[in-house]
Amino acid sequence: MAGRIDRRPFDEFDRLSNSVDRDEIASEVYEELSSIRTPDHDLEKLEREQKVREELEKLKQSTNKEQGLSPFYPSY
Repeated sequence: MAGRIDRRPFDEFDRLSNSVDRDEIASEVYEELSSIRTPDHDLEKLEREQKVREELEKLKQSTNKEQGLSPFYPSY
């Protein structure tokens, strides 16, 4: 028996890992199936995303002004 590796811990890890993977996939599928997808919902999401982009641009511009940078060049 010398030199043989006990595979049980590895097998148990694989079993648990597969269980977690299945649970994550099931959770994603449940979330996708349970969400209400309407045109209004999609439009609201797009409007929120646009507002976030606009606010981010305003923040970038005010930061550039405070640092004395040109608004035409990004501050990396």
